[in-house]
Amino acid sequence: MEMYNFTINGENGTVSRKCIELNIRDFHTAARLVAELSYKRNSDKNNILCVFDDQGGTCSTKHAVLRKLALENNENHIKLMLGIFKMDSNYARL
Repeated sequence: MEMYNFTINGENGTVSRKCIELNIRDFHTAARLVAELSYKRNSDKNNILCVFDDQGGTCSTKHAVLRKLALENNENHIKLMLGIFKMDSNYARL
């Protein structure tokens, strides 16, 4: 299955400008970079660029930055979805 891709326009917003500054020119590259960043709590999750500033992030902040990138580039069909599941002590043994 081929992943959807688009070219980033650096004039479209904060995340787009940051990507171009980092020589990231398309969504595939951005998604790959974000996926490879460490999992960690962000210093300021109200700052959309915290994933880049902290060189890592939570699932929520990483996905949010990719959704914002899509919105800045008029790719409105890329959605940010929330999933919640119950965990207990048995889950850790899986």
